[in-house]
Amino acid sequence: MGQQQREDVLYYTSMHYLRCSYTYNKPRLMVLGPVLILLLISQLVAAQEEIPQEELLPQTLTPVQLRALFLPEYLQDFADTNVPLPVTPNSTVPTAGFAQSCLEALELETGANVYIIGRAIGFVAAYFARNGMEVTVSEEETSLVDRYRGIWEDLGLTEIIAIGFSELKNSFGTRRFDAILIHAGVTDIPEVLTEMLAEKGIIIAPLSNHQDTQIMVLLKKDGTSWSVSTMENQFFPLSPLILTD
Repeated sequence: MGQQQREDVLYYTSMHYLRCSYTYNKPRLMVLGPVLILLLISQLVAAQEEIPQEELLPQTLTPVQLRALFLPEYLQDFADTNVPLPVTPNSTVPTAGFAQSCLEALELETGANVYIIGRAIGFVAAYFARNGMEVTVSEEETSLVDRYRGIWEDLGLTEIIAIGFSELKNSFGTRRFDAILIHAGVTDIPEVLTEMLAEKGIIIAPLSNHQDTQIMVLLKKDGTSWSVSTMENQFFPLSPLILTD
């Protein structure tokens, strides 16, 4: 029941009580009437308080609704479009289909460690986390960091760890990621990222040239060997990430 409908029920119930009390003026009705109205009010208030919380549970959101949370208000009506949507001059939020295709291509088990680095990573990070991944992120668009933290917290996605890339490199130790997703156009994949991969880890990256030609590549590590394949393209602006000292 919508908010307006709930208000209408309360209004007409109240009016019915007042008409009855005016017409019949029975003592029992005069006592029970206010009690019934108070019960109705308490139930409606409780329902209004519960709905926003339910709507924010990641399990109840469709991928499109989840994507909308990470878009500016003026773009939220376009969350279902099959194109990347810009949120800053150097970043875009990819489509729900792209997030799903990455998850499928990585073939990860629940609890796998995934590292996402780039710009406007909020949606993809939330998508992976709600699908059971342990997600570490480095958001390079600093103006978005606090907003994303707030949304993840509201969604209860405690699996997401936000850390700067430099800090991650200095504290990484022997830990390795099962998958790395570069969430920005890059012209190369630096060795510092490949060293963070587990034995059979995978990297997904949008490789670009300076003419903005871009291709999504998937690199799978197997010991000292690599296999390379391509994925369906999803454009990310080429704005170099500073990944080396």
